[in-house]
Amino acid sequence: MGHLKLDVSASYVVDDAIPKHLDEVLEKCRFVLDQSNDGNVFARAYLSRYDQPLRQKASVEDALRRALADDAFYLVFMPLYDGKRNRVVGAEALLRSNSALLSRISPEVYIPVAEKANLIQEIDMMVLKKALAALKQVVVPDDFVLSINISAQELLDSDFAQRIAACLHVAGVSANRICLEVTETYFVHMDQAKVEVLEQLRAMGCKVSLDDFGTGYTSFAHLQRLSVDEIKIDRSFVNRLEDPKARVVVESMIHIAQALQYKLVAEGVETLEQLEYLKMLGCHCFQGYLISQPTSLEAAVEASIPTIENCL
Repeated sequence: MGHLKLDVSASYVVDDAIPKHLDEVLEKCRFVLDQSNDGNVFARAYLSRYDQPLRQKASVEDALRRALADDAFYLVFMPLYDGKRNRVVGAEALLRSNSALLSRISPEVYIPVAEKANLIQEIDMMVLKKALAALKQVVVPDDFVLSINISAQELLDSDFAQRIAACLHVAGVSANRICLEVTETYFVHMDQAKVEVLEQLRAMGCKVSLDDFGTGYTSFAHLQRLSVDEIKIDRSFVNRLEDPKARVVVESMIHIAQALQYKLVAEGVETLEQLEYLKMLGCHCFQGYLISQPTSLEAAVEASIPTIENCL
């Protein structure tokens, strides 16, 4: 007979902190559970020091709902430069907002709030539709690929590939023109359901990218089982290339990815020295302020190429 292992965590609000409404109690309990990564602690108390971050979370969630209702989001694009072909071959769509609050904070702050508030599917589909609309309005090379960040939570939905296909059909864009970027944490605990979603996307013609590689817990041995087309080396490693130890790590990433025949993209390239070094190691493509800051899609295609050529 098989065994079922359960991990249980609990949280509670002490007497003098109990609010008037049950919804507020539950919200505080959920907040406490979200804050802790210590799996050895069974029960956690809501403390007064959580009041301010909880209010901030509520403000961000409210701003997200209003921004979605008011269409207060827009996209900018970070060019993707191919070192071998010496030209821009794609761009990554980055989310921005005109909201008074959201415009002052990074998507890295408000996207996790959107995930907890069950708003992420609406945001992901909005980003995809805006990105596809931009692609249709700009003249780009035939091999130009648009990269779009997708929440790891979103990819747990078995209908995700079908929703992507429907958006592509409405926009009149081929699946091979987009690359879906997922952060490394999504790949830590792979199961058959996750593998099937990735395989469906790739079978459609979409490319899949492992974003921020090196920041999570994906082992080199685990790489051979991933259903992805490219790996993006996180900017934190590129920024430390002057450190001999960091260089060893980056070189190992590149050599193993090459052996497994993954396309390699280096993020956060800011100097010519970084670009030349990574190119020498065999990195294929580059993103960073050396090439261009985030801009319109038209500017990303037209203005980035001479910028790189002038540097080289």
